[in-house]
Amino acid sequence: MIICGLAGQLELRRRFAGAAIFAIVAVLGLVGVAAQPDATFTAYVPTIVGLLLGYMILSTLISKLQQWRSRRLPRRTTRLHLSARRSFLAWTVVIGAGSVVAAITGQVLASASSAVNTAREKLRLPTPTKPPPGPPPERICMFRA
Repeated sequence: MIICGLAGQLELRRRFAGAAIFAIVAVLGLVGVAAQPDATFTAYVPTIVGLLLGYMILSTLISKLQQWRSRRLPRRTTRLHLSARRSFLAWTVVIGAGSVVAAITGQVLASASSAVNTAREKLRLPTPTKPPPGPPPERICMFRA
């Protein structure tokens, strides 16, 4: 959370500065994935998607915050100012709720996958009582001279 706050502060002061923090965290995630012995291409996808979505969310929230805190508005509260503030708060709540739903869904899917793997390991097929029949003799060699 501290890193996300730092990225937000940097992004608020200078555009695309928060992207550097997200890039550093993504590189650390990619190094962690690469350290696994059986890492495939699909193992890298969540980290890259997380980087892109995280920065898109940060950028959206920062632009809404800048609209809300716009210095061009007069000091007194105006309808535009209140509307921008409500929009910023609404986006914050929507993105927070979406993040919670995504985290819970990820946990449910991970536990379901674990349950399926456990069930597969427990499933043992009986050994056949007689070997399976081979092909009929006339079909063994299809190309005769």
